Amino acid sequence: MKPVFVKHLLKSSYRNLPIVVYISTGSKYTKTTLVLHPGAFEPAWGDNNRYKQILLWLQSKLSFKPHIVAYQTSRLQKLPPKLPKDKKYWKEIFSGKTFNQELDDVRKVFNFLLSRNVKELHSLGFSLGGTLAMILTSEFPQLKKVCVLGSAISTKRDYLPVLSGYPSKLWILERMSSFPHYLNIFQGFEDTIVPFHDTEEVFRTVQKAKWVRLSRIAKADHMFSGKNKYGLASAKILLPEIKAFFQL
Repeated sequence: MKPVFVKHLLKSSYRNLPIVVYISTGSKYTKTTLVLHPGAFEPAWGDNNRYKQILLWLQSKLSFKPHIVAYQTSRLQKLPPKLPKDKKYWKEIFSGKTFNQELDDVRKVFNFLLSRNVKELHSLGFSLGGTLAMILTSEFPQLKKVCVLGSAISTKRDYLPVLSGYPSKLWILERMSSFPHYLNIFQGFEDTIVPFHDTEEVFRTVQKAKWVRLSRIAKADHMFSGKNKYGLASAKILLPEIKAFFQL
């Protein structure tokens, strides 16, 4: 049977706009949900199919057949930019939104999932999405495995971040420092957004974890963009690596 994603709407504290959550049910025996956290700079689910392909591949390969979830945090609905790196566009769709409101959107997604008889959460996060997941490890003991790609505690670009009230590096590191479970960190050699020394700082901070690893991927940019059905750089290497991590 072809997997079906069901759309759910939650209410954000940012202008009461919707948080859109997409869920595909896994095995009837599983109590685990795998959540994919998108980067702030990627289009909504309906415009970007790569998350769906990545999640479906992982669900089919993992022995415990988790429920799979992707979401879109609240934002002003505007037509996509003519240029993919249109700085003005990204500032406009998050106009007036704070970092704490973005974080609270993800917190609401987690609470919603846990209300559905989920016992364990796994997270796969790109860019800011991975950062938010790492921060929330301090609040959700059900979050057992976190895999992040290009996730930051600061940025290189002067027009970033697009959210106001971005916290200090120390604040972010403090919230992930006591994570006791599994963390897998990937960064592309061609990442021009996240300084590598910040990624190393995250790795050094999360040393209480049961399992932690940092890997750099050749020919991968900040979003790990690739020209294949998964939209993922080095997909033949990365996907099996990610699958093996969640199978631990």
